[in-house]
Amino acid sequence: MYDSTCKFIALEYSRDLATWLLGKPLDLTEIKPSELSLEPIRADSLIFLESEELILHIEFQTDILRMVASRDGRWLVTGDRDSAIALWRGI
Repeated sequence: MYDSTCKFIALEYSRDLATWLLGKPLDLTEIKPSELSLEPIRADSLIFLESEELILHIEFQTDILRMVASRDGRWLVTGDRDSAIALWRGI
């Protein structure tokens, strides 16, 4: 259920996600991961979206326990079951 919901949000609201992460709206189309790499995919859900300017890689992990966004929306911090903390920056 989690993966389906995240994938739906990423695909249906890709323009909103790009605006939030990159600070500007982009029209994006989905690229199948098999078109980009032969390496095995280790993420629970992996989505690549493409515009004329860039490829946006969106990855979802079900082990994330906490997620906090900065007030300006440019930074995201996640924590998982392995006590790893990741800092994500929107450009």
